[in-house]
Amino acid sequence: MDFEPKSIRIEGKGDVEWINPIHDNTLIRIKMFMKKNGITSRWLLPSKLDKTVPMSRESIYKIFKRIAAKSGVDTRNVSPHVFRHSFAIHMLNAGCDMALVQEYLGHSDISTT
Repeated sequence: MDFEPKSIRIEGKGDVEWINPIHDNTLIRIKMFMKKNGITSRWLLPSKLDKTVPMSRESIYKIFKRIAAKSGVDTRNVSPHVFRHSFAIHMLNAGCDMALVQEYLGHSDISTT
């Protein structure tokens, strides 16, 4: 997290990383979340075992499944990857430019997007 150009650095597969802007209202909510959960590391979602490293992909996957199950959603249709696709489709349906969606997803090739 970088609160002062209001951005978040995202690390993807294969050591790919990119920076996305954060809306002011989202930034306020993130700060509230971090304060409420005592998060002081550079990671928005630190590991429970070692706060100096990020939460693993597997842990995030399990959280998605647990929230889906509690919500009555079929867990077979839920994953962080599906959430990522939903985000992209929502942006495109709202009129966002494909190149911007590509940038937000961290794709180097527009055909991937």
